[in-house]
Amino acid sequence: RLQTLAGRRAGLNSPMGYDLVIYPEPETMTVKAINTLLFLVGLINFLPVLGVLSGGRLAQAYGIDLPGPDLEILLRHRALLFGIVGGFVFYALFVPTMQWPAMVMAGISKVGFLVFMLQVGDYNASLHRVMLVDIAGIVLLLAAVVLKLLASRA
Repeated sequence: RLQTLAGRRAGLNSPMGYDLVIYPEPETMTVKAINTLLFLVGLINFLPVLGVLSGGRLAQAYGIDLPGPDLEILLRHRALLFGIVGGFVFYALFVPTMQWPAMVMAGISKVGFLVFMLQVGDYNASLHRVMLVDIAGIVLLLAAVVLKLLASRA
């Protein structure tokens, strides 16, 4: 839906000499903002899926040595799970009824990692960067939640 306002801008000519300017309704802009935020959250969650391809990528991303196949298997599985979460967030962009479950799932993942980082402490610089990216993801998620709540009340 579009609302129209008369104004002196480039647009459609009206009979009274004013150009007709078409502005999207606020709810449309809110939906676009929510989708943009969720796209970014999905991207943050999905990118680690590249770790499925090799243990070397994981070791580099997390700044660790993989002492054996056991840890590599666990980390590659973790990368796969991130891909699933990120894929679900992307899916929710096209199926809005799935946005709340996707936001909850991504939020639990991100907050959980942050809690573990703070509980354990003594982490390397690479994990610190991962934590900062997750904090950014949490902020993006919170913004999407606020917009979604505001849109549901409108």
